[in-house]
Amino acid sequence: MENKDLLIGCVKKDIGIANMLADTLNGRNIPSEVYSVPGIPTRMDECKVWFASVQDRVRNARCIMLLITENAIADHSLSRELASLISIIKDRAKKMLIARILPATVTSNVMGMDISGIPCVAISEITPDELESFAGRIAWELGKEDVKKVLYERLSAYEKAGGTGKEAETLCALNETIRRQIEGEEDKKTRKDLYGELYRCLERMSNLYYPALFTEKRDIVEELTLTGELIDREETVEKEPFFLAVAIRFIYLERDISKWAGGNKSDQEYADKQYPYLVMLFEATKNTQIEDNLEKQEELPPETLFWLETRNYVIRKEDLKKAKEEAEKKNPGGGVITAALLGVGAYLLGGPALLGAGLLGGLALAGMRKGTDKKDKQSPGKPAEKEEPAEPIETEEDVRLKKVADFMKQGNEVLDMIGEDDAAEDFLRCLLTSYQRLHAYCEVIGEKKICLACLDRIVELEERLKAIEGSEKKGSTKAETGLRTLLGLARPQTGTFDVFICHKSEDMDIAEDMYGFFRQNMLEPFFDKKTLPELAESEYRKAIMQALDRSAHFVVLASDLAYLQSKWVALEMETFKHEMAEGRKEGSNFLLVVTDGVYEEIVRNNKQNLDIEYRSCEMIRVSEYRERILKYVRRT
Repeated sequence: MENKDLLIGCVKKDIGIANMLADTLNGRNIPSEVYSVPGIPTRMDECKVWFASVQDRVRNARCIMLLITENAIADHSLSRELASLISIIKDRAKKMLIARILPATVTSNVMGMDISGIPCVAISEITPDELESFAGRIAWELGKEDVKKVLYERLSAYEKAGGTGKEAETLCALNETIRRQIEGEEDKKTRKDLYGELYRCLERMSNLYYPALFTEKRDIVEELTLTGELIDREETVEKEPFFLAVAIRFIYLERDISKWAGGNKSDQEYADKQYPYLVMLFEATKNTQIEDNLEKQEELPPETLFWLETRNYVIRKEDLKKAKEEAEKKNPGGGVITAALLGVGAYLLGGPALLGAGLLGGLALAGMRKGTDKKDKQSPGKPAEKEEPAEPIETEEDVRLKKVADFMKQGNEVLDMIGEDDAAEDFLRCLLTSYQRLHAYCEVIGEKKICLACLDRIVELEERLKAIEGSEKKGSTKAETGLRTLLGLARPQTGTFDVFICHKSEDMDIAEDMYGFFRQNMLEPFFDKKTLPELAESEYRKAIMQALDRSAHFVVLASDLAYLQSKWVALEMETFKHEMAEGRKEGSNFLLVVTDGVYEEIVRNNKQNLDIEYRSCEMIRVSEYRERILKYVRRT
């Protein structure tokens, strides 16, 4: 079945509207397909067929949009079908969108179903002009995540290549993208998640301290100003500890970034700006109770931990006590929370009650947090200085290896010229693979100049491929044939991976979603589709073994219990588990991430349907992995 960007689910009476919408979206290069959800049969054997059929349609779509009209509301029998469809969508961690075409006088909660956190695009009626505008809003909802995925990929590549200037530029673009998302987002939970993502982006930017080659520093200063204005406008800042903590930490990071990006404010000005938020934080958390968590040695909620640790981001430490006293005058009383915010009783911020904590809105922050000891030792107002590594002495072998890289680069450029006039999709994919391999080779030998040039070319080729994807121009050319012949070598694996994603091809969609999620959280995942080019089986096996050796953690996905016995999945599971047993994976985690049906089947059989060596592994539902998985795979 052909993959589609968007599957439009609707009732039969709305097929006409859905087709009009699909045609408009297809005209915007968003492959869309209409799907009238069939009624659920009554016989059990037919139900299984129905479920498998719907699951296949969901698996082959990047996003599913439910079209809600008066017809859908009137058809009460559809509620079971829609509920089942939503369940399947969540079970495969798919992106979902609600499209409401309803008169202003009609309200709908989609027949009482839980759709919290699902983006909704609404319109009162359909006319030709309105349809185009409506399609544009849907396209924006679908496209905003794609932009971020590309930026996260570039960020990881520039970091490996040592292109700090490019890394700063990409972080600035990423910050702008997330900020614009927040501005257009109304759902409170989604806004919190986006603020967590924005914070992590700024925190990484603050660790760069790179004043030399980045010529667009003014863009960063401007972006910081716009971000600060966004936080100041946030309506819930004065009410919720989470947003107050974000505001306080942002000012701290803004100060750090400005020191190398060209800001002109003093530490005094930043501290004065922080102070009102500190007073409000003490007021907002006054009545929060955590004593029960401490007594029972339980983990504190992620948001609580986040604002408790905000004391480490206060520029003037004396402001903590001063703010507490001012809040006390307004509302007498106090207790454990006040003591924790002040840093009294170190056990509160490092004891067993906080084991495994470090998530913020489903995002990993603990692994990226600045070390407080390092900050306390610095003189006030002075940014951390990066020690410049000594330039390695270039040997005769290094010179020869770099010559090889230069010849390979020239060869790619010549092949590019030859295939330019007949640049079919397959040829461009081959050329992309060639540049990816040259980039990997340059990483191995340390040739940063060509490495960075390859990254720029890879970005260009990916954009060209996206523009012509799905075209009929796929015929083999002489240039393509020659290039395929040259690409017979396995791509060398360099660096390490935070987590290895193991999956069967039937679960490729879930694996790809998880890969993007890890990228979004500044982790380096291994996912064969993205990390490896097309290889022969012997070369593929070698590359997989290499990646397993260099991965810190292991995640296996399964929407069917039988998938765990398939050739590659079983091999990868056994290999990593053996490495753990032999003591070569100290501190590693082995996780089973399964769909709801598989989870219930395993629990129902008391895990006896798993091989004995995997019964002690942590097991997570696919529908819950975003909230739970990061504490197992975060960087230590």
